Amino acid sequence: MSSHGLTSIKALYSKQDLLPHMDDFVKEKLLEWNLAELLPAFEAEQIDRECFYLLGGNSLTSLIYLSLGPRLKFQRQLKKLLEVMLI
Repeated sequence: MSSHGLTSIKALYSKQDLLPHMDDFVKEKLLEWNLAELLPAFEAEQIDRECFYLLGGNSLTSLIYLSLGPRLKFQRQLKKLLEVMLI
């Protein structure tokens, strides 16, 4: 395919259309956990439900890199959620 053809295809789809978006589950959990200030970061990184369950370690640090407090609160809540899922 020529580079012109590829450019035309890319013009039809924005990056947002091709990648997963933050879904209602993620929004609801962040609001439920009183972590609404994290919504923009999760939206910008397109964290959907599948990605949400995979967060930890370096990925979580890079996502919530400025504020240790919210990161620790998120880690605690995610750990609780995952423990409930395993029961």
